[in-house]
Amino acid sequence: LSVSDLKHVELRKESWLEMEQMYKEGKFGSIGVSNYTVRHLKDLLSYCSVKPVVNQVEFHPHLVQEELLNFCKDNGIVLQAYSSLGAADGVGAILNEPVIVAIAKQHHKTPAQVTLRWALQLGIGILPKSSSAERIQENAQLFDFELSAEEVSAISKLDKGKHYCWDPCNIP
Repeated sequence: LSVSDLKHVELRKESWLEMEQMYKEGKFGSIGVSNYTVRHLKDLLSYCSVKPVVNQVEFHPHLVQEELLNFCKDNGIVLQAYSSLGAADGVGAILNEPVIVAIAKQHHKTPAQVTLRWALQLGIGILPKSSSAERIQENAQLFDFELSAEEVSAISKLDKGKHYCWDPCNIP
């Protein structure tokens, strides 16, 4: 690792230890991280005295981070998705996937609802974002249907390892 690479590692550790201290002082109810890979989490778990409650990452059918999801589950860390529908330049690509469209028709739901339900059934916390009242209501209608194991698997197979946001794997 270069000197600048080591600085990232040092700053992450310093930041986490400060958050732990504030947590222990009762200033926070819980603490978590964002955009941590398995490598980043392993490093954090090697020195932390308070485990992160959540790891917020980009997660959608084109970026099914199965290794990260399993690592988080195994370590009691909630994986929370941002850009659940693929971010601005990926929304159309995901919501127009024939598999998702077909499943949506079967359930009389929108492709967005199916995509969000898929994430929930994988145990992912979701943060659907919208400025439209209609879409916000639509996003809340996820609990009156369930996807079959085959449907969940079919959506998961759409994985392309595609980041529509930035890729934290490039950060040491």
